[in-house]
Amino acid sequence: EIKRTFKHLGHRHWGFIIYRCTYGDQDTWSRFMVTLHDSVRKGLAHYSTEELTDSLNCSVREDASTLDGASKDLVRQRFRDSKANAERETADSQSVQIGGHGSTPRYNYCVHVDEDALQSVVGSANVALGFEAYVNLVKADW
Repeated sequence: EIKRTFKHLGHRHWGFIIYRCTYGDQDTWSRFMVTLHDSVRKGLAHYSTEELTDSLNCSVREDASTLDGASKDLVRQRFRDSKANAERETADSQSVQIGGHGSTPRYNYCVHVDEDALQSVVGSANVALGFEAYVNLVKADW
């Protein structure tokens, strides 16, 4: 169902845009990203949808000068701006069906990772089981 919907809407990728809002330690961030991708792959395998792995694209927005310590509200505004730009860029090419950006989670939500969320993922002994670990999901039009 997911692949058919993406094809119908003209999307080639799925996954959230991630805003990195903490810049203390690159190794910790790298562990976070590995853990995130491993968790997604395991989830896809659990539901027998491994073929979606190839189209997964969790783009990371990084800019320590403007995003370090950024609030969810600032990230929401940046996400809205990037969504508007993506819609303008594809409007001429018609590569995405009209309204296609607004109908998928990738263009309605982004992920805000602050220090607390980062530590909940890489510092939790229960990450493999999904306990205590979290990220901040930000809705664009909230």
